[in-house]
Amino acid sequence: MDQDFEQRFTAVFKREEQFAHTLATYVIQKPRLSVWMFLVPILFIYHANHIKRYKNNLANFQQGFTKTKLHALNLAMEELTRGERKQEREMDLFADYDVEGPNVQEVRNRQLEEIRLLIRHFRSLLRSSGRDYPELVRSAYKTKKEYKKFISNLNQMEKEVNKAALHAFHDSEDSRRAVSEMEKHASMLRNQEAGDIFSS
Repeated sequence: MDQDFEQRFTAVFKREEQFAHTLATYVIQKPRLSVWMFLVPILFIYHANHIKRYKNNLANFQQGFTKTKLHALNLAMEELTRGERKQEREMDLFADYDVEGPNVQEVRNRQLEEIRLLIRHFRSLLRSSGRDYPELVRSAYKTKKEYKKFISNLNQMEKEVNKAALHAFHDSEDSRRAVSEMEKHASMLRNQEAGDIFSS
């Protein structure tokens, strides 16, 4: 892997991690510091435990949200360095698990569609010229309209994966609310980012 390619890969990797972290701070509520904590010091211990849980939740959210993205990024990098397209089994995050039932199979199918879209996206970025993520996006997509078309497709595919996952694993009012918040903020952050990238 040449130095420029490695630099592009690192720029995209870091952006995916940063995006997930920022999204997590919107979705997961940070415990508030109360005036009582200054008056009753024992409450600081309680608050510290909540902060620790909050940080763990941020890290867990980030890891979960980036799993599909970083998997696709690594596959795109391997395709470009080895010159061969990946087979479905290599894309499939469910490949090492026994997939049973039509509901779980639907999650798998939707996730594979998302991974295919992401591989195409990451291949474009890794083939482009630029020192950082905004430069790579401008080089790969040329216009804000084209990049927003990708964003729209990604948002839609994520919604389909989430809908299938809720149906297969944990469909409750709280889960639907949490997923809806995540989708709303992910879309908002991506559109803001697109505006920033193509305004410079």
